[in-house]
Amino acid sequence: MKQNKGARAITVRSLDTFVGPGRLRVGQNLFLAMSRSGGGKHWVFRFTKPLTGAVSEMGLGSYPTVSLALARQKANALRVELAKGVDPIAAKRDRRAAAARTATTFRVALDAYCDAPAYRSKAATATLIARLTRQRRG
Repeated sequence: MKQNKGARAITVRSLDTFVGPGRLRVGQNLFLAMSRSGGGKHWVFRFTKPLTGAVSEMGLGSYPTVSLALARQKANALRVELAKGVDPIAAKRDRRAAAARTATTFRVALDAYCDAPAYRSKAATATLIARLTRQRRG
């Protein structure tokens, strides 16, 4: 893919007029990429993994949903992680796994709702739980 190695300042206007395929270099290892198929533009942060030394890329979101300023902030945060010797992709995977472990499940929310003092009789509670938690077939 083509890379813009020029030193000119990147503005929002230049991002809007960029047409791919290729990459527009925005800053230190930060690129705005567009695929050959003419799909949308997306932010890519390129880095070297601390442990293996392999070059890797991490998506930061699509443009214009993620603005130039926000993409730069995200890239700076990733640079800080890299300076500490942390692989940003592994750290993101770990954060998502931790969030999934602490997420409230449907069963926990249902039990909390049914345990509320204002709810109906025990028979109505048992019926509601049975109806909402049974497996549907087909």
